[in-house]
Amino acid sequence: EPKNNTNQGITGQQSNSGLTDNTGNTDVNINVENLDLTIGEAIAKKVTPSVVGIRTTVSIQGYFGTQEASGEGSGVIYTKDGYIITNYHVIGDAVEYGKSSEILVFLSGDTENGHTATVVGYNISNDLAVLKINAGGLAAIEWADSSKLKVGQQVMAIGNPGGLEFMGSATWGIVSGLN
Repeated sequence: EPKNNTNQGITGQQSNSGLTDNTGNTDVNINVENLDLTIGEAIAKKVTPSVVGIRTTVSIQGYFGTQEASGEGSGVIYTKDGYIITNYHVIGDAVEYGKSSEILVFLSGDTENGHTATVVGYNISNDLAVLKINAGGLAAIEWADSSKLKVGQQVMAIGNPGGLEFMGSATWGIVSGLN
């Protein structure tokens, strides 16, 4: 149930919908340091460092020689030591082509320096995959308990639709249905 929350002189609504950090803490705060920020800007500022871009490149041997194909998608940093969660469809071609493929993870704000990723595991039917990069001190995402979602609640999606050039894009929506 929403409650009033005063945060550095800003009064707003905070819905504690089971949002937790990686320590199991369910009290999640978004600190607004700039009084000109909207709630959406504050959320984007907090979450964007945890969102990554993913580029897969596969080499396909065909009748006319070797051809390369690539695709891009989004993921989130699960742990500060480099575990990344994404959708299987983002890395599916790389899994299918195995050694003739490459997966690169780009951290927020850096579309030039990708980190080579290995596939830890995936579940095709749930469209989920876990990657690992060799990096530390990363900004792990905070998770919510989806069993506490309610139809009509506002949600925000942050990622890179349409490629890395749109990295950090944000949009609002509502929970339109459950299960």
